[in-house]
Amino acid sequence: MLRRDWINAAFLTLIIIGLALALFGAYRFIDTSLRLEDNPAHQLIVSGETIDPQSRAEARGLVAADIERRQLLYDRYIGILAGGAGLVTLAVGWIGFDILRHRRQKATEETAASSATG
Repeated sequence: MLRRDWINAAFLTLIIIGLALALFGAYRFIDTSLRLEDNPAHQLIVSGETIDPQSRAEARGLVAADIERRQLLYDRYIGILAGGAGLVTLAVGWIGFDILRHRRQKATEETAASSATG
């Protein structure tokens, strides 16, 4: 019985970890997507515009915005990966927990049937 309780707790832990990872991934994806929309370099790329910087400071500003855009894209991809890993972990925990519940229910039914006939 102790072994089943330990396995049950492990599957519940997987469910909680998976849910936390999925929520973290979703938050990170949404947050970086919103920050990406405000990025000047991203706005230029999405609109398809070309710009000729009038000064060295403007050119440096665009380069800095592009570096930030690349970092935001990377962060967004990490959010997607974390969310996907969370969903997989959640699914493994859920399936394992469901299998254990089904086995426990089947064992209870067999015990009840044998005690009713005996």
